[in-house]
Amino acid sequence: MVPNGPGPAVTQASEPVYSDAVYLVDPVPAQQGEHMPRENPCNVSRIPMTHYPPGAGVLVNETTIFAGTYVLNHSAVGLKVNADAAPFFISFSVTPRYPDSVARSSLTVTVRDADTLELVVDDGYNGLYSSDTEKTILLYRPGAYIVTLDGRYVSVAVGMGTKIATSG
Repeated sequence: MVPNGPGPAVTQASEPVYSDAVYLVDPVPAQQGEHMPRENPCNVSRIPMTHYPPGAGVLVNETTIFAGTYVLNHSAVGLKVNADAAPFFISFSVTPRYPDSVARSSLTVTVRDADTLELVVDDGYNGLYSSDTEKTILLYRPGAYIVTLDGRYVSVAVGMGTKIATSG
């Protein structure tokens, strides 16, 4: 069990694989009435700007630096991430404990700047977010971030790392 302040404890469903780039910190959940950032404030196109002719052999090298699974029952986990390269991905897969219940399984994932605690991006499952159980957050700037997983009756598998396109 991971200590989580005076509230309920977080249960690790599997032993996370930590590296020097990711470690446990106190969670920083979203605050009531806090302004959530626009997903794409610079209006950057999601369409790749580099054109590769067919058969060029474009490869995406994916390096995972963290993988872990947590069971969250009205609890939160904080992870400090040192993203040395961009784009940096945070992928999560949610398994709701009560998918059709009034209990409303939900998850909020917030990413904050580690120095200023300014909210960079947020996503999640149910509640304010869609009911898609698998999602990926991409960060396009290297830096130190605090990722908070704040869940209600869910099991969440988290993976973090970099994706770099190379031509082959």
